[in-house]
Amino acid sequence: MKHICIAIVAVVFLSGFATYGRPARKAREHLSANNDRRTEYPDSLRLTYLYIDGIEALDIAGDTLLAERLWRQAVAEDSTYAPALYRLAQLTAARGDTKGAAALAARVYRADSADRWYAQLYARALLSEGSYAEALPLYRRLTAIDPHDPDNYRILALLYARMQLPFSAIATLDTAQMRFGRHRELSDMKQQLLFTTGQFEKAVTEGRRMVESFPYDVESYISLSEAYSATGRDSLAHAALNDALKIDSTDLNVWQALGHFYEQRRRYRDYLAVERRLFADDRIPLSKKIERFDRLTSNVDFYREHYFRINDLASTLAVRYPQSRDVVALYGRHLTATGNIDHALEYYKRHLDDENPDLELYMAVIQIESYLQHTDSMSHYLDRALRLFPDNAALLADMGHLKGIEERYDEAVASYREALRFADNDTLRGELWGYIGDAYHMKGDMRRTWRAYDRSLSYYPDNASVMNNYAYFLTLENRSLDRALDMAERVMKIEGSNPTFIDTYAWVLYKIGRLDEAKRAMQQALSLDTRRSADLAAHYGDILWDLGETFMAETYWQRAVERGFDAERMKTHVEQMKQRFSDEDKR
Repeated sequence: MKHICIAIVAVVFLSGFATYGRPARKAREHLSANNDRRTEYPDSLRLTYLYIDGIEALDIAGDTLLAERLWRQAVAEDSTYAPALYRLAQLTAARGDTKGAAALAARVYRADSADRWYAQLYARALLSEGSYAEALPLYRRLTAIDPHDPDNYRILALLYARMQLPFSAIATLDTAQMRFGRHRELSDMKQQLLFTTGQFEKAVTEGRRMVESFPYDVESYISLSEAYSATGRDSLAHAALNDALKIDSTDLNVWQALGHFYEQRRRYRDYLAVERRLFADDRIPLSKKIERFDRLTSNVDFYREHYFRINDLASTLAVRYPQSRDVVALYGRHLTATGNIDHALEYYKRHLDDENPDLELYMAVIQIESYLQHTDSMSHYLDRALRLFPDNAALLADMGHLKGIEERYDEAVASYREALRFADNDTLRGELWGYIGDAYHMKGDMRRTWRAYDRSLSYYPDNASVMNNYAYFLTLENRSLDRALDMAERVMKIEGSNPTFIDTYAWVLYKIGRLDEAKRAMQQALSLDTRRSADLAAHYGDILWDLGETFMAETYWQRAVERGFDAERMKTHVEQMKQRFSDEDKR
């Protein structure tokens, strides 16, 4: 078989030399003529000529289909003809058919298992198919029949590692080092395996040898630093990274390794100084910088403690990428989160006239103006935004909110109904019908309020805000209290940490006479209330009064006044409560 292979190589060489440089048409004519004469081939050379004609078809004429047909004909005449099987396996793999390529490669290997090219083809086909267990013994064989290829040792070590045999992987790499000397990629793999198996001192030794063998390779110093870190020798780990910087002070991997070193040891000042350098480096994609910034600001305490340095990072991005929408949004969020509301508003407004209008910027401006209660400015930017985005449901909803603030409730309802035309999901439709119900309530039209709320819940059954308002308004009218309780309980399951929702739940319990439960719920609401709500204090006073705790009731009624509850209205309310209490005593 090997003599035949040598003959084939010689014939391919001579045949290729003879036809080299012919135009494709001439080459195809030549192949066609040979194909017509193949019946005249001696039987002993027929397979060889079919194989060579396939080589010419592929390599000279570029005719893959003809080449494949000729090789398949050769295999049809001799199913063990390895050269043709080998080529067919290559073509099949090139088409992405890993399963078919593996099957053909297996036939090649069975036909001539001593040939290293065939063994490599089969081994790689098994890897492509994901048959790692089957590939492992084959790569062991390859290191024996082809011991001069370091790639065989690398793949064998990877297979051992994948099969959870790290010590066998290390032994394989040791053998490779003895045969080839220290190889950069193999040494790095060995060190990682030493880390995995907890052999940290050996990892340090390997790292030192890597530095000795590759003294100008910064990756060797990074690996040595990792080994020192694993053994707790931080000063040596830091020194190794500094040595790497002396070799190449612009290498990103070194700077990132140094930043990771500082972060792990909570040397945050140094860590953020490295981050600033990386944020100013154009080799790092902007998307990665934004990811890093989001990670740095995800912890509120860390954000607050290192505000000035994180602000420096945000400013770096704003200066280097002034036209990036993502950076504009990031910097605006940063300013807002750190309390610089006016600066954030000015910054957003400055970018409204950038090329290609940005809806998110307009939304941010409108939200801040609403928060600052600048209704005239909010109206101005809403008008501008709606001229650009007339079919945006969120903008139309904001216009409805503005009309509600201005007590123009019919116009608010009209805006919400207009937004419904462009709502693209039932959740949004449910929210908009909830807003319509709120506007009708403010107008005093409770019949339409109930209808709007029912419509809202038909689209969005878990709309906690609507169920909360619905339940509370029912208690004010002392109607359908069982339904009010059912909705209040559902709200508690959806969002049971909201003090306003807990207040409604407590108030419903109070209205149906479950006073002890109402008291406990209201205590929870008060403990969660960071806004010091006057209504919550007033409600708690009522509950305490009905429980007979008159002194504490009057204390909370007074506290409600201190928090903004109208004093005259509270005076009238207290008189009514006392009168009711007196009337009940008489009965």
